[in-house]
Amino acid sequence: PGNNNVYKFETIKKPCFNVMVLLSLLGDHRYTIKGGNAVRSAQLGAIATSRSGAENIVSIIFYNSDDVSSATGKSQVSLSLQNLPSVFSGDVVLAFYRLDNDNGNPYGVWKKMGSPQIPTAEQFEILRGNQDAVLVSTNTTNVVDNKIDINFEIPLPGIVLVHVCANPGTGPTVVKGVKALPKDPDTSLIPNKYQVWISWQDIDSRLLRTYEVLYSTSSNGPFTRVNKVDTISTGFMHVLNSTGTGYYKVVAVDYWGRTGPASDIVKV
Repeated sequence: PGNNNVYKFETIKKPCFNVMVLLSLLGDHRYTIKGGNAVRSAQLGAIATSRSGAENIVSIIFYNSDDVSSATGKSQVSLSLQNLPSVFSGDVVLAFYRLDNDNGNPYGVWKKMGSPQIPTAEQFEILRGNQDAVLVSTNTTNVVDNKIDINFEIPLPGIVLVHVCANPGTGPTVVKGVKALPKDPDTSLIPNKYQVWISWQDIDSRLLRTYEVLYSTSSNGPFTRVNKVDTISTGFMHVLNSTGTGYYKVVAVDYWGRTGPASDIVKV
């Protein structure tokens, strides 16, 4: 009690949080998966869904888990999506997310650092750079005869989300509800640094590659992106060298590289 040198690892996203983020990308219609015994095993499983209407998406999340042992390894997966609607033609994007010991695992990165009890500013930056599920690819793919075949491997333990997205023809909408909350320097997680927590409301879209947090010392700009790593979460901790007036706005970018309108500017 009363020890101000004890720092907490708050605002570092844990893998369980990122699982929830990936689950939020699933659609509202669930489908039966047909396959061998591996698909129905206690170790390897999948949930297949779709979303139709303004956005047409097929999303399948695969999990490879054995909670009662520390076993590791890899499983090969062959996925065949059949009878896809005609809307899945032309500029279809296949987004591929990974979450495993090597992707989106800040705890593993912290262990490799030597498990520092009080990480440096540089170490915190590295941890936050490895805290999100990794979008390993967003390739345009061809749908032939209303069918897509995909082959990949999934580590044990590991999560893979396969996200097949039809092009809606329009970009993201405006980001709303942006807030900037400066943290008390006396309670800062990082000594001699000034931190601002930026949050915003989620856009009702499952086609976002990332949100971009833009910062400037002037309300007239120029604004520079400060979140170096893509994120589809709705919060970001900006670390600065000193206090002072700053201005923030947030934009959304979709898988096709289209940037939506900027949010209102907030001052801190």
